[in-house]
Amino acid sequence: MIMVCPPVVAEVGFSARNGGDHDRLRQALAQFAECPVHPTTAITLGIQNALFTNGFFRAVGALDTVIAAYALANDAAVLHYDRDFELIAKVVPSFRHEWIVARGSLTT
Repeated sequence: MIMVCPPVVAEVGFSARNGGDHDRLRQALAQFAECPVHPTTAITLGIQNALFTNGFFRAVGALDTVIAAYALANDAAVLHYDRDFELIAKVVPSFRHEWIVARGSLTT
């Protein structure tokens, strides 16, 4: 099952170029289940602390940290195209992630 959470929909919605584009994104995201469990502040701070104490001070964005916390709280993996999740996995062994396509295979 693929789930979404508030920080994921905020990031996806931010990519919209106009109101119509945003409406299409909202309709597409409505097809996915919402994460039933919200992470605690302890989970989120635990991820940040693991990053900071392992030399990745501010290497991962705040939203990616919260997305990882949602994944941990829901025993879910994050599908992504973002190296931030790779860094989190280095310091939080229970965090699961998977590149949606091979790293470096997409160009902007």
